[in-house]
Amino acid sequence: MEEGEFQNTSGPIDKEMYEDEYQNHQYSQISSDEQLEIRQKLLDSKIAKKRADEDAKLLANRIQLLKLEEMKASKKIEETKKRAKEIMLLRQRNLEAMQEKERRMTQKEEEIEQLRQEALNRKEETRQNILKMREKKW
Repeated sequence: MEEGEFQNTSGPIDKEMYEDEYQNHQYSQISSDEQLEIRQKLLDSKIAKKRADEDAKLLANRIQLLKLEEMKASKKIEETKKRAKEIMLLRQRNLEAMQEKERRMTQKEEEIEQLRQEALNRKEETRQNILKMREKKW
């Protein structure tokens, strides 16, 4: 058997076990300083990966919170728009009611003025008739 080859005595080849044995074989041929450096790099990369995973989780949570806040804000905006529309309709109805009231008051005032004028005309007519009767008597 040549260097770098492995003998499989356990039956079917387990790929993961084969890769581990291969890495261990290669690793044993490296100096201890290089081994420490490799271990440190592996540790650093594991730490960096863990931090990246934690950051990803934090960002996902933050995104979810922002989406919830956006939904709440959208709901509040819709409620505010609905309330504003209700207020505008109420103002419009109040304005129309006030205009109708003013129209009726104006109409009543005109009717009163017309009745007053008719009464004045009748009074003047009566006065004229009285004067004419007095003149005829004379």
